[in-house]
Amino acid sequence: MKNAMKKLFAVLFCVLLIALAAGCKSVAPDSGNNGGNDDDGDQKPEVGAFTVRLECEGKPYVPEIEMGAVWTTLDGFTQTEPVMFNDKGVASRTGLDGYYTVRLTAVPSGFTYDPNIYTVNSDSKDVTIELFPLTRYSGKGTGFDAGRVIKISKTGAYRVTLNQAGQQVYFCFSPGGEGGIYEFESINDIALNEINPRMDVYSGGSFWWSQKPEQSVNTGGESSIYTKNFKYETQIGSGSSACIFVIKGDSRVGFPVNVDFKIVRKGNIEQIQQVYDLIVPQENFYDESGRLKKTPEINGTFTYVGKTSGGRTVLDGSRVKKGEDGYYRYQDEDGKEYMLYAKLTQTNRLVHFLGVDAESGASVNLRLRVNDQGKDYTYFIGGYQNYVQKMGGEAYISPDVMAKLEAIGKVSYFDCVNSDGVYAVNDEIKNFLYDFSVANYYFFDGYGWGELNGIDSSDSNQWLFACGYYKV
Repeated sequence: MKNAMKKLFAVLFCVLLIALAAGCKSVAPDSGNNGGNDDDGDQKPEVGAFTVRLECEGKPYVPEIEMGAVWTTLDGFTQTEPVMFNDKGVASRTGLDGYYTVRLTAVPSGFTYDPNIYTVNSDSKDVTIELFPLTRYSGKGTGFDAGRVIKISKTGAYRVTLNQAGQQVYFCFSPGGEGGIYEFESINDIALNEINPRMDVYSGGSFWWSQKPEQSVNTGGESSIYTKNFKYETQIGSGSSACIFVIKGDSRVGFPVNVDFKIVRKGNIEQIQQVYDLIVPQENFYDESGRLKKTPEINGTFTYVGKTSGGRTVLDGSRVKKGEDGYYRYQDEDGKEYMLYAKLTQTNRLVHFLGVDAESGASVNLRLRVNDQGKDYTYFIGGYQNYVQKMGGEAYISPDVMAKLEAIGKVSYFDCVNSDGVYAVNDEIKNFLYDFSVANYYFFDGYGWGELNGIDSSDSNQWLFACGYYKV
């Protein structure tokens, strides 16, 4: 009986082992990388997983290198183990709850991304990280001069390698026909908190620039204690308009370091129609008998005002005085006084007001914008026929303007100069010369058109650029 019972228990125990073996499967340890393999081999994230995808230039991106995603709590104290991207370009993780930033463990060569902007939470678990094709510069852009400045015309991501402290890299961004509102932003990692990128913005364009920065930018973008990314927005017109800037930075981990930044076109410039007021001369061009008071032909050499210093000409207003008759005089070094004239309709030492601009190659524009005020000097200098031509015909001149011109006999300084194209300087001619110089940046931190032609001036004296006297 005992032997029978032992045999029965042995049989039952074997049956139990077989049943247990049939009901069990081998389970791999949970790595957190939930690719969600289904029966046909397609990889799909598990329901409820936090998911990261990659994108480049609007298309899904599958990395060819081993790289992963990391989720970090917003306080920065807790970080997950990296989850590698699968062959579908997806990395996902379950078991997370709350708010996280998402960063990449590596970036493919030739690309960059903004590591500071991607966040997820329990209600919004999926994120797509955009990779930017990268243009890199190292050892270039050593100045604004032609041949040294880095000229760029396209939006996108750029990397500057700073090889030493104090290095500055010079750029000229000119979008050509794609004028608009542009944003410049650095994208260094604020979690690493190692590099502080900076940007200096200069006044100028493709052909000239100021000596000193107009604005230094080291804030506006994503920031931490040390790393403060810059963000700068500006309007850039079409043609030769440009943004002139310098990239530089500080580091607390030594050099070399990289500064990544991106340029984005944000939209079109809001077109505000500039109104230009027609400037009509107030000068009385007639004598008592009703004849035009033209500048006489004078025997003598027309000599431009200015003193020589170090091989350059300096415009000196201390020798210029206004007479009781309303016209200006110039006193030479010997104390001799001369009538001061402005060369208006012939080429002076910087420009032919009625000709072609030597710097731009375009017709000289007498419609000036000064301190946001539009002033049209076309009639003032060029006369009635030139003004009619610019307007496209008399039919396009308003009745009010035509009445003003008829009231002064349709006469301007154009009709009253001598063969040298000069007229005695009064207040309104002085104002025109000053407005023209300011509007065209003739004297601007050493890089104005006047300064490039060997002439220096203070702000108040720059109107003298076209003035001289007849030295007998």
